[in-house]
Amino acid sequence: GETVPILAIDIHDAGIRAARSGVDEPLLVDGESRSSPGVAIIGTGSVVTGVEAARRARIHPSATRDRFWERLDRQPVDPQDARAGNQAELACAHLRSVANSVRGHADEGVFGVPADYTREQLGVLVAIAREIDLDRFGLIDQGSRVVEQRPGCLELQGHEREHRLHQRLVDDRGAEWDSLAGVRTGLSTDVRGDAD
Repeated sequence: GETVPILAIDIHDAGIRAARSGVDEPLLVDGESRSSPGVAIIGTGSVVTGVEAARRARIHPSATRDRFWERLDRQPVDPQDARAGNQAELACAHLRSVANSVRGHADEGVFGVPADYTREQLGVLVAIAREIDLDRFGLIDQGSRVVEQRPGCLELQGHEREHRLHQRLVDDRGAEWDSLAGVRTGLSTDVRGDAD
């Protein structure tokens, strides 16, 4: 029979990428880019994220934030500046932008999340996903899964390494690497679920 397309959204503090089962390359997630940097610029009444925020970061250094995915929580970004909001609000704005770019590719999927996310951080991510209508998504720990793309499908492969912007790790051979969390086209229900 025909398989249902599954969307995989890889979240880490260096940025967000997305892939879909049956597509050979990562999806465009931020304009013409296949990766949306984990950067936000807080303006008066607005938040700019991703590629555009990264472009403007040098011009607006005091308004630039780049650790909201690492710190994912409901704590204020800047206790001295109420307009800055909290880490979760910046993450929500960033994920909403990416979701709008990939929304038509699949109705369900998984988030690849950092291996060191706490239960509270996973709960915040689930709340964000619900807020932006991505509630048919499960969670996969990046510390135990990575996607290898092959023509026509995405496959989960076990791994023991993780690469993120603010916490760079290397594998036991000393090689740095980059992950893209994803799914096999026949996703089983045991990887789905809520963090709550």
